[in-house]
Amino acid sequence: MFNPKRKLSPASNLSIQVGDSCIQPSLKVRNLGAIFDTHLDMEHHVNAVSRTCYTQIRNISKIRQYLTIDATKSLVNSTVTSRLDYCNGLLYGAN
Repeated sequence: MFNPKRKLSPASNLSIQVGDSCIQPSLKVRNLGAIFDTHLDMEHHVNAVSRTCYTQIRNISKIRQYLTIDATKSLVNSTVTSRLDYCNGLLYGAN
C-alpha cells in the first residue's frame, strides 16, 4: 500500500496550471463517497464513517420504543450496515 510518511509543508508551492486555472493541492478530498488524504491511510474516511454510523444509531435509539424488533433490524441494516459496507474494499491493508 502506498503510504508516504513525508508531510508536505504548507509553504510548498505545488500547483497545476490547467488552462487559465491554477489548481492547488488539498489535504483531503472526497471521491465517490470515500475520503482520501495525502498519506492514503484512510484515517479521515474511517472517522467520517464511524461518526455517521454513531449518529444513525443514536437517531434510531430515539424512536426505538415505537418500532418492532424486525423493523429495528431492517432500519439498522439499511442505514448503518450499508454505510459500513460502502467502499470497505478500499480499507484492505490499512492500519
